[in-house]
Formats: sequence, C-alpha cells, structure tokens
Amino acid sequence: MTENRTSLFKKGLKIAEEKEQYEICAVLKKIIESIENEDVSIYCSVFIDLEGLKEIDFIPPDADIKEARLRLIEFFDLESIFDYHLVEPINKKYIEIIDSI
Repeated sequence: MTENRTSLFKKGLKIAEEKEQYEICAVLKKIIESIENEDVSIYCSVFIDLEGLKEIDFIPPDADIKEARLRLIEFFDLESIFDYHLVEPINKKYIEIIDSI
C-alpha cells in the first residue's frame, strides 16, 4: 500500500531531480519519507489545513490536528490518514503541481 501512496510523489521527485529543482526535491522527499515512516506529524503538516477546515465548519473551532485527522478519516472513509492525498480533489491538486514542474 505504501507504494501506491508514494507513487505520485516519486514521479514528481524524478522530474524535479531531472530539472535540478532541488527545493522541490527536498519537499517531495520529506513527503515520501513521512508516508513510508508513517510520520503523522509531518504528513499532516503538509496536507491538512487546520484553519481552513475550521473556517468551513468541518471541525470545531477548538479542534486540534488529531481531531482533524480523525474527522477526515471518518468523512472520507479512509483506511489511514496517509490515504488523504489520494482523495479527489486533493489528488488532482498535487497531480497539477507535479505536472507543472
């Protein structure tokens, strides 16, 4: 499952390396490592907009990142928070970013 979760970012990393876009490489490596190591804090800091979720009343104003994570898993019926970036339109956003490299 990890390979499915990281394949988009590995594709982007390869393209960024070929184009010598090292700042993008660093971010993509961080994302890949967070998924492979199941580092929730790094993954969530990249993918979850806590304030945005509060603004649209998806989570309560006093919710923390853990509550947001649990709500996203429940709402999108995810096996794990590490599947969040695979949800449309989240996935579409990152495909567009990688295609623009």
